[in-house]
Amino acid sequence: MPEQDDYVRAILMEGAYSLTPIDAEHTEVELLFYTDPRGHLPLWIVNIVQRAFPFEALKRLRERVLVAE
Repeated sequence: MPEQDDYVRAILMEGAYSLTPIDAEHTEVELLFYTDPRGHLPLWIVNIVQRAFPFEALKRLRERVLVAE
């Protein structure tokens, strides 16, 4: 998305996926992200987004893997 003056963007400082095979049908997935949400957000809102992000990221990853099969 292009930058807009009336929006504050978070900064992704570091992010990584770690995929470890468990067996022929299972893989352990670990997400590690460090971000700065910037702006004046209450911590409870940051925590809500923080809890929802891994689920959404893994869901999108799974969709891409299933399309590639």
